[in-house]
This record gives sequence, C-alpha cells and structure tokens, in this order.
Amino acid sequence: MSFFKESALNLYIPIEDYLAMILKTGDVTGEYVNMLTPETDYYIYAYGMNTDCMWLTEMYKTEARTKAMQMNGMTFDIACEPYKNTVEMTVIPSDPGQTYLFSIYPQSEVSKDGIVEKYQEYLDTMMKIYIQQFGITPEEFIEDASYTGNQTYLFKDLLDNTPYYAFAVSVASFGIFNSEVEVVEVTTGAEYSSDNTFALSFSKPTETSVDYRIVTSNDDPYTMFVDEYANWASYMGDMDAIQEELLSGGYDLEKGLRHGDDSGTISDLKSKTEYLVYIFGYEDGQATTELYDGTFATSGPEADVSFRLEYDKYFDGTEMEAIDPVAFAGASGKAVLPVKAVTTGNVTGFYYHVFTGDYTDPSVITDDIAINSVRFTGTSDETHVYFVNYDELNTFMGVAVDADGNYGPVWREAFSLSADGVSPADEYGLW
Repeated sequence: MSFFKESALNLYIPIEDYLAMILKTGDVTGEYVNMLTPETDYYIYAYGMNTDCMWLTEMYKTEARTKAMQMNGMTFDIACEPYKNTVEMTVIPSDPGQTYLFSIYPQSEVSKDGIVEKYQEYLDTMMKIYIQQFGITPEEFIEDASYTGNQTYLFKDLLDNTPYYAFAVSVASFGIFNSEVEVVEVTTGAEYSSDNTFALSFSKPTETSVDYRIVTSNDDPYTMFVDEYANWASYMGDMDAIQEELLSGGYDLEKGLRHGDDSGTISDLKSKTEYLVYIFGYEDGQATTELYDGTFATSGPEADVSFRLEYDKYFDGTEMEAIDPVAFAGASGKAVLPVKAVTTGNVTGFYYHVFTGDYTDPSVITDDIAINSVRFTGTSDETHVYFVNYDELNTFMGVAVDADGNYGPVWREAFSLSADGVSPADEYGLW
C-alpha cells in the first residue's frame, strides 16, 4: 500500500484517483514494464484490488528473467584538450547513426571500473524524474538526451590540477548501455603560478587612438592583447573560455609581453568602434594569472551640433511639495530647478545630467567619460526638473548627437542655488 501512496503523492493526486488510473479489469495482454536490469530474475504478480486500496483476492505470481543486453560492438575515439578549469572533449563514434552518451567524472569520485555502474544509476534517476514529472517514456527521454555522430563539448567549472575520466558509451533506446565504455584520462591545468594583479585604465580617446595605463602588483611577465569587441561578443564574458582561445596558438601574445607598470598609446584603431583589452600573466606559452579586461570606444569626428540647458527661476522644494505632494515628492528642503534643452544644428538626440561638484575642467572628467556618464545616467527629455541641495556646487553636463551618431562638444556649467534666490511658487511654469 505504501508503494501506491508514494506513487500518488509523486503525481500530486489522491490515492483513489491514482488507483482508478492503474487498476485493470478483464483479460490484459501486451503490457510491459520498462527500466528493468538485464539478466535479472523478477516476479510478475497480480491480485484483486479496489480504489480504496483493499485486497480482494489472493496473490498470483510467476517468475521471469530478463535477457542479456545485446552489445553492439560500438567503439569511440575520444580526444580531450584540458585547460585550467575546463576540458574540451571531442567524441568520434564508430557508428555515426547509433545513439550514445558521454560525460566526465573526477577520478576521486569513481574508479575506472565503476564508471558504468555510476553513470547507469545517474541515467536511471534522471529518466525516473522526467517520466514522473513530464509523463514521457524512456525512449523519448533517450531520444532527447543522447547524441549521434561526432560531438565536441566544453565541460566548464572543473577543478584546477585535477585528474578526470572522460568517457563515452552506447545507449539503447530504453536507457541501457549496450557497448563497452571508452575511457580517457585527462588532467586539468595547474593553479596559476603568479600572484600578479592588474589595474587598467584608459584616457584621451580619439578617432584612431587611446592612451592606456597598467598598474601591476609585481614585475612578473604579462601580455596585453587588443581587439574589436565584436570579435569576442559571442563569448558572453566567459573569461576562462576567452583565455583558452587566446592561448590556442592563433594569436601573437609574445608581441604584447610586458613587465611591471606600463603606459602608452594604442593607435591605428577604427573610429567609433568599441575595443577590448585583455591582460594576463604569460610565460613560456602558459597563463600565469587569471584574465583581466577593459573596454574603450574610439570617437567619431566632432559633430557640428551644440547643446545647452536653459534655466533661470528655481523654487522652494518644501513649498512645492506642500502644493503637489506627488509631482514634488522628496523636494522638501531642496531647490526645485526646471531646465529646458536647447540645441543647434542637425541634432537627432541629446543627453544631460547634473553632477555634485565642479567638473567644468575636462581634466577632472574627460569628455569621453562625461559622454558615457550622461548617456547611461542622464535624461533625453526636452524639459526636466531637478531637486538640488541649497548652497551646493553642482555641474550640468550635456551633449548632442547628429544623424551620423557623432557627438558635438560637451557642454558644462557649474552652478549653486541659495534659499534666498527662490521665486514664488505661483511663477512655476512661466520660466
């Protein structure tokens, strides 16, 4: 009875409903039970039962033995490329049309002779879960989970300097392995040998160049590699995979070798293009540190457009919030400053924002940093209302964009508002 209750519980239905589904009447033919073990003796039994889980007859049983699994003689060629935390595994089966499975286990978790048993247990468990939760058959599960033909897969997030078993085995449609397992031993890369760290910064981007500075924690050798961001976008920031690709032999890393702090100019770049810079410890063709990266974008020609904010009157936030608590929520104790964007030239867009402090000097915040700041934190509304602290120095910064996506000069203006200079609330909207 506990078996039926557990089965009903797994399906989230009352036991009476479960029994109503599985109880049979009259002659039954063509029934089969799946997921049995080959070459194993079983009892097949039957007895009367109602939906209240009460026995109605004595038990009738007979014995049966499953047949031996027919092995298909399939073999595999397995090649592994180990890196620090990953292994790229390529499997070439002798029969390209036969289904098979492959995986990887740490040698500390299983013996070579125990791989088949451990993996069969895992496969049986997964099949049971999918059968119970999704109502599929073992055949449907194997069809989705197995492979045919040549396969290459990158196993990620592995342990450093650790031996693994990489293996492949043929699988029948009902989920039993039907070939000898092919096993290859592979060891991931060692821990990084250098504790060097890097801080990377950029400044003064032009249409074709940018200045860079690298600060290191020691004088161990490292390499710097520069490329267009678009060439690495498919890696989705997977630093381990990127480092492995850089170490694959297709890139001249010796050219970028450095020691200690370094600064200079990266030139011969494309205008209006985003770039990536990769830095990592490098010696004798091997990575000695993790990968560091930085990004910058070259500028386009300065557009013949301009931007500024027009503002004059400002109002007491406490008074304005009392008049309209919704529109001026949070304005109490501050100045309410309406602004209006004014542009010239063939402008297709603009960005602006207010920053606490004096940033009218481009050496404090460069134009490229200012543009990125207003793009990502600012607004593009024709009019806007700011709540700013009294007697605090602030700086407006803004920039316009032309039809070709080029930016005009960055507009900067510092200001400070005192409580003595507020205008009457009834003049709001007349500025």
